[in-house]
Amino acid sequence: MSEHYLSQPIGECLLHHHSGPLDSEVDHPNLNPAGRRGRPRYIDFCLSSRETNRLTAAFELKWVGDGAFDKQRVTDDLLRLEALRNVESQHVFRYFLVSGETENFENNFQNSKANLGAGGGRVDLFSEFLDFSTNNDKTIVVNSLSAPQLEAFNEFSSYYQSRCPRRFITHRVHAISMNGFTV
Repeated sequence: MSEHYLSQPIGECLLHHHSGPLDSEVDHPNLNPAGRRGRPRYIDFCLSSRETNRLTAAFELKWVGDGAFDKQRVTDDLLRLEALRNVESQHVFRYFLVSGETENFENNFQNSKANLGAGGGRVDLFSEFLDFSTNNDKTIVVNSLSAPQLEAFNEFSSYYQSRCPRRFITHRVHAISMNGFTV
């Protein structure tokens, strides 16, 4: 299984509950400057208003498998969503959906570690961005992040030629584990 297999059921669910247009792999409105070469920066799914065709919600999807997991891609997804903060001077709901077999989800995502470098040990990587146990807001102050997280933010900024926010908030909307899978 992979992230690709999530697309059809997620798309069908969104179409069932939303009356406006649904688009996949939408060019990011703030991260594709004119003249930029290479593959455009995409958002996995976008919902738009039926009346105005204005972007109302964006979704980034991530599948956690049993193999090596590209931790930078998670940071990039979160920051691509954050970069939609004021698109068209309107609020955009932004969702980051992560799923996988429960053991992989826990070992390769929720409890993922990163090296602090130079004998500094290891630190939980994603718990500085995401609250895995409550539905409370989690404020991320970028300058207060541990070295590996800050390095991932700087990598995003360099690659996307976009300044990272100084702070932002994440909020777990829902979590479920069932039949050996976690979302």
